[in-house]
Amino acid sequence: MARTLKERYKQPKAKIELHGKVDPELVGRPLGFDEAETLNEADKFQKSIQILNKLLKIHPTNSKSLALKADNLWNLYKNKESIIECKKAIKFDPRNPDAWHILALNYEDLEDYTQAISAIKKFVKIKNNAHGYYHLGVFYDKKGDVRKARKFFDIGLKKDPDYVDLVIAKAEFLSKNNQKKNAIKFIDQYLSRAKPAEKIY
Repeated sequence: MARTLKERYKQPKAKIELHGKVDPELVGRPLGFDEAETLNEADKFQKSIQILNKLLKIHPTNSKSLALKADNLWNLYKNKESIIECKKAIKFDPRNPDAWHILALNYEDLEDYTQAISAIKKFVKIKNNAHGYYHLGVFYDKKGDVRKARKFFDIGLKKDPDYVDLVIAKAEFLSKNNQKKNAIKFIDQYLSRAKPAEKIY
């Protein structure tokens, strides 16, 4: 398992064309990338890096490979090296969401929440999903900005009210800010509508 929550953006590997159009998620995936990605998902980070290093010798400007290498390095707690690879990936593709995402997590590890917020905002501009707002809420909370933390937790929950990690983060946030009754009520509301497989036990 990876060391913290991360959203994957995997698409079916079989076809690059979807309804007659090129699927942008599959463009730029060099031969061998899928194997490196599979190793990453199996927590075999060093082996994934070895494959990616070979790919990057052939395709040194491939943003997807650079971002995946950054992901592996982040999982190995090599934050400074990971940041370097993130910045390379962003240089070659400023709209690579994975690169911005991993960059934000690196800065979170280094407790540089200003930089983490800046990076995850770029991710949100590209993806605009609950996962990005979850991180914004967490980063602002760690920075001590209660108002903005609440704001982004609420935006994320509007986008996906059943996103379990966001539900837990909001409940913990309420409890920490002397709102234990509201935290319990909030969790009870979630449990009343959650499917059995989604429930928090």
